[in-house]
Amino acid sequence: MTMTVVEIDRLPVIRRVLASDLKWREAGAELGLSERQVGRWCARVRAEGHKGIVHHLCGKRSNHRLEEGIKELAIEIVRQKPWDFGPTFACEELEAEGVKISVSSLRVAMIQAGIWRPRAKGRIERLFAMIGPAGFRIG
Repeated sequence: MTMTVVEIDRLPVIRRVLASDLKWREAGAELGLSERQVGRWCARVRAEGHKGIVHHLCGKRSNHRLEEGIKELAIEIVRQKPWDFGPTFACEELEAEGVKISVSSLRVAMIQAGIWRPRAKGRIERLFAMIGPAGFRIG
């Protein structure tokens, strides 16, 4: 289990609070947390040791992750069909086939598989990108 830099910096301060060398208010000011949050961190470190500092979702699988094989199945179907369109319409056609995948996930998979290339920005988009938000030329 790895710790982030913020968690590594937080642990010595919480240890000083647990050793009664530092008050919750002072620790909160040092860490940029409220007194109550410092108390929660102290309770977690007391109960779990130094592992209590690490975020509990670290290393766990995302709730929004695609099921195994969905992406591969979608790419296989897109390759088999004589479709010649982008990911948005392909996503609609895949839904008709019974495969549910988001447009953004399908777009990334199609680009990685070399099936689809995003179009280059048009002249107008390039002009707006060079001009900037306040109407001043950037480069």
